[in-house]
Amino acid sequence: MSKDAFFISGLGHMAFQLAWAGFESGLFSLLYHNGWTEKNKIKDELELPENSLTIILMGLVSLSLLQREERDGGIFYGLSTDMKDIFDSFPIEKWYAIARLHYFVIYDALCCGFESFKAGKNLGLSRIPGEGVTLYEKFQNNETLRNLFYGFMQAISDMANKELAASGVWDEVNVLLDVGGGNGANAIAIAKHHPHIKVIIYDLPATCEKAKEVIEKEGLADRVSVFSGDFFKDEFPSGVDGILFAHIMTIWSQEKNLFLLKKAFDSLTPGGRAFVFNMVSKDDETGPLMCTLSNVYFLAIASGEGMIYKKGEYLKWFEESGFSALESLDFPFYHALLSGKK
Repeated sequence: MSKDAFFISGLGHMAFQLAWAGFESGLFSLLYHNGWTEKNKIKDELELPENSLTIILMGLVSLSLLQREERDGGIFYGLSTDMKDIFDSFPIEKWYAIARLHYFVIYDALCCGFESFKAGKNLGLSRIPGEGVTLYEKFQNNETLRNLFYGFMQAISDMANKELAASGVWDEVNVLLDVGGGNGANAIAIAKHHPHIKVIIYDLPATCEKAKEVIEKEGLADRVSVFSGDFFKDEFPSGVDGILFAHIMTIWSQEKNLFLLKKAFDSLTPGGRAFVFNMVSKDDETGPLMCTLSNVYFLAIASGEGMIYKKGEYLKWFEESGFSALESLDFPFYHALLSGKK
């Protein structure tokens, strides 16, 4: 372990504020679109006090997010090679949407991190306004929180969902149930790539209303519909030969995930297939870093019981639920699509 890794762990809250300043001030966008820029030009563009700008620039260079050069009588700054690659592979606006939820919702709630670890409960949720025992219940009646979360999930989905929607795994599915389908990002993308398929979004009432608006806007109301309910308490719609759980099982305990897969097995038509699409941790529990850090969010805020599970755990649950012909496909940003046939 390097000393810098220890310092970032101890001062991570300050590192995040510097990264947030890069997004919120427009600094990252300026350097991404304009390339190397002289410090005085940055100051004029961002309209920040000089001392504040110096602190931000020094911090981001030390974090290896920016580079600094002295030339032509001035001091110039540019994105690091890694940061440019990150923004090239995934639009900066999407990373900004992810950062927004962290800044306005997650950041404050994580002050209860150790208390949550000790209690095994999402005690950080108490710092977020609204009623409910999970974050997802709270945003049902909080439009501001709901919109922040939708922007966050849309960005997370877009990281890997382009390849998910285009995948050939949907060729043999005629009616797909998208459990916890949110505002319809997955359903719409899959429907657009596969004209033969019909998709049903299954989610809570307020979420389904939002999904309806998006579906109508996309002109897909003839093939994408909604089904309102609580997927733990209510029955799944009948007549489906595909059931998708995308970014759902990280929220819940192993027992609840096994319950959902067994419910999916009972609901599918013979020969149908259940799919789980999530980020996955390494089976040896050593990473990836993005996954292991995200586990804190699921325990301390989201539900108090979930995490980013290992690929081997999902495959075991499929087997225990009665599925056979198990398959696993890897996707960008540490995602995997795991599936089993009834």
